[in-house]
Amino acid sequence: MKNNNNLIKILLNSLLILFTLTGPVLPSAPLNLSPDLTVTTGAINSATIQRNHHNLVIYGSSEEFETPPDKVLLTDFRRDLVWAARNLAASGVSITAPAAELEKFTGVKEYWEKVGTTGTGQFHDYEQQTTKMITEPLAVNQAVKEGDILTWQDLSFTVLDTPGYTRGAVSYFVNLSGNKIGFTGDLIYGDGQLLDLYSLQDSISGTRIRGYHGYAGRISALLESLRKVRDQQCDFLVPARGPVIQNPAEAINKLINRLQEAYANYLAVNAGRWYFKEDYDILAQRALGSADQVDWMPWAETIQDQPPGWIKVISNSRLIVSRDNSAFLVDCGSEGVFGEVKKLQEEGTVTTVDGLFITHYHDDHTDFAARAAEKFDCPVYATKWSSDILADPRAYRMPALTPNPIPGIQSVPDSYKMQWKEFIFEFFYFPGQAIYHDAMLVTRDGGEKIFFIGDSFSPSGIDDYCLLNRNLLQEGMGYFYCLDFLKKLPTGTLLINEHIVQPFAFSPYQLDLMINTLEKRREVLSQLFPWDDPNYGIDEQWVRFQPYNIEIKRGGSGEVSIRIFNHSPAPRTFRIRINAPEGVQVTPGQREVLVASHQEKSSSFTISSAGSGSSDRAVHVLTADISGDDLDLREWCEGLVTIKP
Repeated sequence: MKNNNNLIKILLNSLLILFTLTGPVLPSAPLNLSPDLTVTTGAINSATIQRNHHNLVIYGSSEEFETPPDKVLLTDFRRDLVWAARNLAASGVSITAPAAELEKFTGVKEYWEKVGTTGTGQFHDYEQQTTKMITEPLAVNQAVKEGDILTWQDLSFTVLDTPGYTRGAVSYFVNLSGNKIGFTGDLIYGDGQLLDLYSLQDSISGTRIRGYHGYAGRISALLESLRKVRDQQCDFLVPARGPVIQNPAEAINKLINRLQEAYANYLAVNAGRWYFKEDYDILAQRALGSADQVDWMPWAETIQDQPPGWIKVISNSRLIVSRDNSAFLVDCGSEGVFGEVKKLQEEGTVTTVDGLFITHYHDDHTDFAARAAEKFDCPVYATKWSSDILADPRAYRMPALTPNPIPGIQSVPDSYKMQWKEFIFEFFYFPGQAIYHDAMLVTRDGGEKIFFIGDSFSPSGIDDYCLLNRNLLQEGMGYFYCLDFLKKLPTGTLLINEHIVQPFAFSPYQLDLMINTLEKRREVLSQLFPWDDPNYGIDEQWVRFQPYNIEIKRGGSGEVSIRIFNHSPAPRTFRIRINAPEGVQVTPGQREVLVASHQEKSSSFTISSAGSGSSDRAVHVLTADISGDDLDLREWCEGLVTIKP
């Protein structure tokens, strides 16, 4: 058997090199790890164990079997994995899945109905869990958890709880022909890599860190799971995707080190420490062993306890008041703004509100913006990059999204300048905390300069703790763009984050430190992820439906686009196929699109509803398969079709 193992490892080395060069997914390449086990790599690694003329499948398979398998073992609930088991389940094959995720398999109809009809999940989302839920319920015949032993034929499979990539994932371990083999789902990819970080976003128990603030929030659970798998002393690991791992302990140690390096880099310059310092020490201790393992950035200087007297603090809104007592509002996420403005009017401090500027789309800055525009009879300003999500939030699925559209926005270009009373306002696209984010530079005639930055920075650093906000790590984008912008501001400009009363300013040293930290982060994440650019591993919506939720009449039609952001360093051709449920037709069935490097491009599809006799369900879920020369991602993103009578 030893000579066979050596041959297998030579073959695996060749495959590993091929995977590393070409990307995260390859066409099928059958590999016999033992006389009993065949692994076919591809969109999903389909592992088939044959025993006594019976078959057992791990992860699923799209192949035809002469003898249907007895069982399919699933490690987690995500649809980009589960799709490969659905046809087998429909033919009567028994499904085994994690007990902790049972509701994710059986309760999805209710989940999607809530998203589509009440907006639960689409709006006011601070939990920030994956949207890669299956679209139709899948019956689970056997639910398993750590400590369970599955018996099949003469084999025994040990089950371990291995949360990380999902909250309730499991792994399976079995001895075959003298080798111990582990099936670990997406817990690890190849030689010490992980498919992405955004799937780890989560709240963190024992702290004030909720899902929205939980960048890689399950990292401690993932690290513990990796150590548990390492302790199994397997000869091979067969992950759900990527090459079979021939040196598990070495690969796991690499992944642990890379994850810890990436997390220490994130913590070092993060804005959240200003709000939750003690909690961030806990995060560092749990993931890294000690808060001393982080090279924390010194905090920016808070210049004064309060902003200048002409700026009134109202919750996380700000009111700019001119010498003639007219006012200009920055953001309006709270109904309390109206009461505070009324008090100022009764005092004679404020007469009218002449305008409203929106820094970004988050609900705590926008929930009452439309009402404010109506109540104060004033225009609302935003840059062209932010205007669409503010005017039509239903078309998006982003964190902390308001359900309240803002009509009649004055959409202005970048660097738009206007005079208001004794002030000059300059409006800028400022993709800091979120990809749809603006900022406003206010210059008073006395020379004072205040830069309203929304939530993009705090004195402790960068507000990128929600990966789903799409903080792109690319020169000229995201925080690289914002930090370069701050370096060019006039000397003496103060920054205002509306969650922080005190204005503050970064030193040149701190600005350079944040830039250098992000450059190092790109390097670290390039090693951590199997993609040809690390942004694929932090940008969940590099492929997305636009609009996210389209309404059409029964028997009618509408148009939806698939938007693809090519993060790769070269142009790529993507093939798009939309999967539609019964009662919904998509035309054309497939499109090809060439997307330039670091650019986004759209492809349009017509969505039609069948007339009477189609499904009575009001909400239908579409998914899109994305493929290319070295790419095969099934049911990768979703959009909703709401059918109206």
